[in-house]
Amino acid sequence: MNQNDFPSAQWNGTEAHFLPLEAAIRADAPLYAALVFAFSADRCAVADIEGRGWCIPGGRIESGEAPKAAIRREAMEEAGLTLGPLRTIGHYHLLTPALIPEDRRGRMVRVYIATIRSRGVLPQETESRGVRLVTQEELPGLY
Repeated sequence: MNQNDFPSAQWNGTEAHFLPLEAAIRADAPLYAALVFAFSADRCAVADIEGRGWCIPGGRIESGEAPKAAIRREAMEEAGLTLGPLRTIGHYHLLTPALIPEDRRGRMVRVYIATIRSRGVLPQETESRGVRLVTQEELPGLY
């Protein structure tokens, strides 16, 4: 896996650059959120989240919450997923210079990969409008 497998992106004034696990991460940038590529066989789970569209499960790490606990919670809330063991594959470094000019450190988003142990129903309070399992080839067109 290399950095080019995860292209940089920009939306609403925020730049996102993927850093593989082997790359030096910005220790001075706070860990902000977590994402997971959750697989069942050769298919990856994506959820249709209002305001974000189809995306892999993920979200902010709450105060006092461990990153792995946060991603397990988000996977259940957004996609009804129970995950197997989590493996960190890298981080996204988020920069928002126009909105937060004094924050030159940016924020880090931990990226995991996991297998799906089980799929359940979406919780009533979910922000998800649906869940799909897609091939890796389909993922770039949706995300």
